[in-house]
Amino acid sequence: MVEMTPEASKKTPGARRRRAKTAAILDEARRLLIEEGPEGMTIQRLADALDYTPGALYRYFPSKDAIIVALQVQGIGEVHGIFRRAWSMCDAVTASEGLGESEGGLLKLVASARIYIDLPAEDPVRFGLIGLAMGQPRQLLDDEAIQPIVATVMPLIGDVGQVIEAAARSGAIDGHGQGAARAVTLWSALHGVLMMKKFMRFDPKVIQARALALELGRSLLLGWGASPGGLERASEVVDRMSDPRPLLVVARELEGV
Repeated sequence: MVEMTPEASKKTPGARRRRAKTAAILDEARRLLIEEGPEGMTIQRLADALDYTPGALYRYFPSKDAIIVALQVQGIGEVHGIFRRAWSMCDAVTASEGLGESEGGLLKLVASARIYIDLPAEDPVRFGLIGLAMGQPRQLLDDEAIQPIVATVMPLIGDVGQVIEAAARSGAIDGHGQGAARAVTLWSALHGVLMMKKFMRFDPKVIQARALALELGRSLLLGWGASPGGLERASEVVDRMSDPRPLLVVARELEGV
């Protein structure tokens, strides 16, 4: 009897059916999250919507938490793709406009910050899934089960860190060897400020989450050694790259997610 390789087993009709059903479960779970929020997305509600029994769902996911983690992995992976597409757009603009290496490096940093700042308004579901991953005080699953989300988050942090490190090498900002740490700082700082949007109704004049996030991103980059003039020019280029729509929307459509 010929033993099937792991790669070949993924192409069997049974494996394809399982992938299709898993995708359908995640699509419906995402819809329920959008309409009902995390508390409304229960196993029973999900089973009813799919015309499954709860037991049938458990053959694909062991718990509601596991479904949410799978959605987080999917969403973070899609956001990573949007970042990569935006960086490719920055490279194209840098070449077409004859920008220097440091200008191109700073352009990628400004574009990266802008994409995340616009995520809550333009892609609230993916932002919410990232928020669940960052803000949930308890660990949803054990260390082994959580590995897929770790394996999705770390490459994104690593790539943003490389963009920061490349900007440092070009002279756009100061310092070397701090890319990964700065990526975490930028991500967590922007995310924290953007979460303040829920409090805007109490004092909309003071709590303008997007404006605060833009100022915070600018302050961080200035603190890392970027020049005020360079930041202004990079921001103008980012505006031109996507006008009249946010860069996030253009990159997302090009990425097909």
